[in-house]
Amino acid sequence: MKGIEAELTPLLSFMEKHHEEKMTYQKRIYSEKMRSDRVEMLYWLQQERRKQTLDMASLTNTNSRPISIKSVDYVKPLDS
Repeated sequence: MKGIEAELTPLLSFMEKHHEEKMTYQKRIYSEKMRSDRVEMLYWLQQERRKQTLDMASLTNTNSRPISIKSVDYVKPLDS
């Protein structure tokens, strides 16, 4: 991804500087979209690895009880 971003960044800067236009993709500024897509991709990769680790731990540790996670309800704060 860094290679593609390295190629696109000068082109996007050129367009902005010489044509006074920001390149967009589905109404989002493309350079910002690239950054947020990278962060999102890394987040989902981390979540998948975490799930795989938990799955492996549950397979190797059959004597333990399953982990239960209780949900927490959102409570709206009182207005002052």
